[in-house]
Amino acid sequence: MSAALSLARRSARQVARPFKAILKACLRYLIRRLSTRFAADILPLEELEKRVAEIAARQDRQEGFHWDHAALARRLAALEDHLDKLLQHSAAPEERAATDETSGALPVIRFAPEEPAPMSPLAHERQYRWDRAG
Repeated sequence: MSAALSLARRSARQVARPFKAILKACLRYLIRRLSTRFAADILPLEELEKRVAEIAARQDRQEGFHWDHAALARRLAALEDHLDKLLQHSAAPEERAATDETSGALPVIRFAPEEPAPMSPLAHERQYRWDRAG
């Protein structure tokens, strides 16, 4: 039975071989014809690819500018805070005393090590306690 199947397959391949050659020739002809017909359309696609790459680079620069702008705003806010602190320190003694009284009303909790060690151990090896100062 298997001998009959293999004979049938071989004979079908032999019969189909000329048709495959004709089909390949027709497909090659159609591909050449389509490629010459649409060659004018393929060139603008390359141009379009270049323009897309330029736009992507431009967008990257614009996003970078946005992040620079955000960083500049953060730096400006930090400078303003620092300037406020400096201006508060240079205020008159009466004003300084008034601000000290209001800030002294709130309790301050500090995080201090329980026992001082001659060699400082790692942070997770220390035992800490809350020390209320104020």
